[in-house]
Amino acid sequence: MREPRSGELRRGFRRHESVDPITLVNQLKTAPDLVIVVPVHNGGEIVLDCLRALERHSGRRRIVVIDDHSTDEWTLGMLDGIRSEGRIEVIRNEVNLGYTRTANKATQLDPAADVVLVNSDAIVGPLWVERLRWTAYSMNGVAAVSAFSDYAGGFALPERGIKNDWPEHLGWANVARFIAQESRNWALEAPTAHGFCMYIRRAALDAVGLFDEESFPRGYGEENEWSMRAISAGFTTVGAPHVFVQHAQGASFGDSRTELIANARAIVDELHPSYSPFVGQWFSSKQYATVSADSARMRSILGTDPVRPRTLYVLHDANGGTPETNRDLMNGLAHLQDSFLLMARRNMIRLVHWDNGHAIEIARWMPASPFILTDTWRDDYAALVTEIIVKYAIEVVHVRHLIDQPLTTVPEVCRMLGVPMILSTHDFYYICPSVHLLDQNAHFCGGVCTPGEGPCTLPTEFVRGAPTLKHDWINEWRRRSSTVLDAATRVIATTRSAASIYNANYPRYADKMTLIEHGRDLAGNWSTLRKGRERRPGPVRVACAANWALHKGTEYIARIVAATQGQVEWHILGQGSDFLGEAAVDHGTYHRESFRDVMDTIDPDFMGLFSIWPETYSHTLTEAWALGIPVLATDLGAVADRVRDFGGGILFDVENPESVAAYLLDEAAKLTEGPLDHIDVPRHSIKSRLTMAEDYALLFERVREPITKPVIGYVVKGAGGRHTGSTHVRMIRRVLSAEASSVHFKAINTSDFVSGRDSTEYTSIVIQRDAMDATLVDEFIAVTAARGLPYFVEMDDDLISESSVRRLVKMGYEEAALAALTRLLRSASGLSVSTPELARRLSEFQSKIVIVPNELDDALWTDSRPVSAVEPPKTKAIHVLYMGSVTHTDDLKLLEPVFQRLKASDGRKIVLDLVGVTTDTVEGMNRVAIPAGSTQYPNFVDWLRANGGRWTLGVAPLVEEEFNGAKSDLKFLEYTAIGLPTIASDVGPYRGLDQYGAVLTENSVEAWRTAIRELVDNPVTAREHLEQSADYLVRERTFSSGIGMTVWLRQLLGG
Repeated sequence: MREPRSGELRRGFRRHESVDPITLVNQLKTAPDLVIVVPVHNGGEIVLDCLRALERHSGRRRIVVIDDHSTDEWTLGMLDGIRSEGRIEVIRNEVNLGYTRTANKATQLDPAADVVLVNSDAIVGPLWVERLRWTAYSMNGVAAVSAFSDYAGGFALPERGIKNDWPEHLGWANVARFIAQESRNWALEAPTAHGFCMYIRRAALDAVGLFDEESFPRGYGEENEWSMRAISAGFTTVGAPHVFVQHAQGASFGDSRTELIANARAIVDELHPSYSPFVGQWFSSKQYATVSADSARMRSILGTDPVRPRTLYVLHDANGGTPETNRDLMNGLAHLQDSFLLMARRNMIRLVHWDNGHAIEIARWMPASPFILTDTWRDDYAALVTEIIVKYAIEVVHVRHLIDQPLTTVPEVCRMLGVPMILSTHDFYYICPSVHLLDQNAHFCGGVCTPGEGPCTLPTEFVRGAPTLKHDWINEWRRRSSTVLDAATRVIATTRSAASIYNANYPRYADKMTLIEHGRDLAGNWSTLRKGRERRPGPVRVACAANWALHKGTEYIARIVAATQGQVEWHILGQGSDFLGEAAVDHGTYHRESFRDVMDTIDPDFMGLFSIWPETYSHTLTEAWALGIPVLATDLGAVADRVRDFGGGILFDVENPESVAAYLLDEAAKLTEGPLDHIDVPRHSIKSRLTMAEDYALLFERVREPITKPVIGYVVKGAGGRHTGSTHVRMIRRVLSAEASSVHFKAINTSDFVSGRDSTEYTSIVIQRDAMDATLVDEFIAVTAARGLPYFVEMDDDLISESSVRRLVKMGYEEAALAALTRLLRSASGLSVSTPELARRLSEFQSKIVIVPNELDDALWTDSRPVSAVEPPKTKAIHVLYMGSVTHTDDLKLLEPVFQRLKASDGRKIVLDLVGVTTDTVEGMNRVAIPAGSTQYPNFVDWLRANGGRWTLGVAPLVEEEFNGAKSDLKFLEYTAIGLPTIASDVGPYRGLDQYGAVLTENSVEAWRTAIRELVDNPVTAREHLEQSADYLVRERTFSSGIGMTVWLRQLLGG
């Protein structure tokens, strides 16, 4: 008999709905480091899955595998490979120690660090270990924190003790992310920790000791017994319902698991007689029931699309280029991330949620005292930032600017919380609070104090609070700014010159520097001003637009204007535009949307960009080039970089405004004799918003998941989640699927790619159908050839063969575009198609063809989420569904006589419902309108599933002709997915589907009528056909069950 180690325990189990940010911040200040340890004994592929998830979601935390003398050759080889990659340490026990001794060994790897034990059959999600750490340090006296799971005994949710079904089609990372974002529970005090995923504080280990390896040598029970000792010593064990970890439970113990559990439980009860009653009290508590119910709620609302990670943007609450660019970025990433903004003023902080292009204010906060420039760490602000990051499950913090707030608070909070921070450099604030690096004489210093004394040029009230900067407090500012750069995972510059200035001042951070130029979409009314018309009469005209201040060149411009008075007409726009008085035309403030109209009124010959500091970008330059206006600019910064790269203007010495005046006077003289010299304007050099957003999307993923993934570019029609149905099915749903999570897919703007604005190192590129601008095809082929970059074409229709081209030209396609597509296909590294027939037809144009059959995305079609019930039509008629694009007019004609006076055997009328197919009204048929918000494919699928109950069967007529022979059987799959048996024409893509439950018919009126009546009159037969079709769909034709994704990815990755 063993002596009991604890007496009777009776206590309540507190449930914490939210974090205590003050406690968390204060405790993290002195918290030790941590080490993640995975004990392994055999296990095979499930161990590899565990380790890959840890690599993706553990940031830069130390990860150690202790191999407890595995004997399985596959596992041993896999661990050798993991060790060689260098990210995870692998330690091998010379003999098998058993789980508990191995776990104790783990606690001694770093005697000062906290320890996180993870079973080798667990799959973690985003920020899992940081969230466990936050929980551990958000309360006093915590010994250990455990994650909850789909399958972890009493820590399984929603129902304990079983394997709970969670929608795996999203991939576990998305499930875990959703739980973190949606959970209404922060912590639940528990009678024990669970060793499958257990964060142990070093203070508890030092006070309580190690696991009892004598009583529990092989594992099971050791964490329960240790927890009882910890609780008896005054500590608390806690479960974190917002941390959800998938668990195979017992995979590493095999068949001995049940016996191990029973023996361990008996020993625990012997050592701690109150353990079982204590656990029973927990299971029956209201707090446990609340957590369980909340998880059931979350499971019921988990959607079909990948859960968007959340990014917090930090910037000043003001107008200007930085907020404008940030809005462009958030809009460009709206389909990939959920954006929040922390907007600072000296005396107020606003938290805003960016939703569908609109700013929705969530909260305001007033600091106890206004922020001042000399503030670094503020406890009140740190608590606020911590609460926001934790409460809203922020995964990346993107600091756009730290002006108007304490310099080091946000970066230090990010460092303590383990949340990656990206730092943008829109100016030179982190080099000097003068922002623009202008000395007392308004000369650019480059970050090196110029000779002499005097106050530097300080542009705002906030920075004017600086102590004496020059040769003095600037050194303290640099020291503080170094902590900001230290905390940053990446530092962003928007142009080479800005990056070089930062690197010169902070060379130790040069390896963090990443260049991402701003992007703009300038279509529609941003066409060239003088396109199709002559220059308007009058003198040489120069327009200058800015929010005017000294650094924008007001004095520089004044000197030019004085020297050209009467010869050149000056137009000034923007805030403070009256600085020249009557010497220029004052247009006042303007908005981005009205800029072209103002420029059209002025009809300028040049745009003047005369900043006396190196701008880090210039929206005005972008807008000028979009309108076909050449620029005259000072030879500084981003403007000079871009003019040197692409032309489109003339550069002048910033110390010599007279050189600008001389040039303009010379141009004025030329104008009296004829037209001005032409300066080509490089509209093609303007980077698109798509490329900018995709550059940031790649960066964000790399800081969230610091692993190396191949990058595959893709070219499709549409952007931002708005695409044709074919594009969604063949491309977008694949790109977003869990099966493709090992690859980063990056949307490509072809113009940016061929011009060099997109410099991503792609593994390969895939182009869907005719998505590429035909005028860029030859350039694209040349660029990819020069870079040795493979590209592939994806096609699900015959747009190439001679007969199809003739047909398509008659339908309105441009013959030149189809010819360009043929050239693109011939030069491609390979082709993927949807059917064997399409492969046969296109084989004369491309020899390397793989067949990737259409498959349904489990996330959209076969998930377990409930679909809202929709009342069937309030008629006695039987409704049959025919859906498709408006290109199916000829196919519809097959059915027009079929449904005339068609009735079931009981006399009920049989009606054909048309969803799409035609825009015409067809006699005897019922057009069903798709709601405005349901036209995009994912929304259409939701709508279709919700309405599935109104139809008895689906029909797929198809005229037997050459073009149709290469089409796919997608309609059959979609009908099956919404629970409808299918009747299809016995032609082309449907031929042979009768073996999978489809009813095939020849294209005669009588044959169609007979087939329809047969299924309508015999529900049992119809059900049998549907069950056969559904079995085929689930077994072979979804992303998770089919071969399509594997074949497609293998081709794109060169396998």
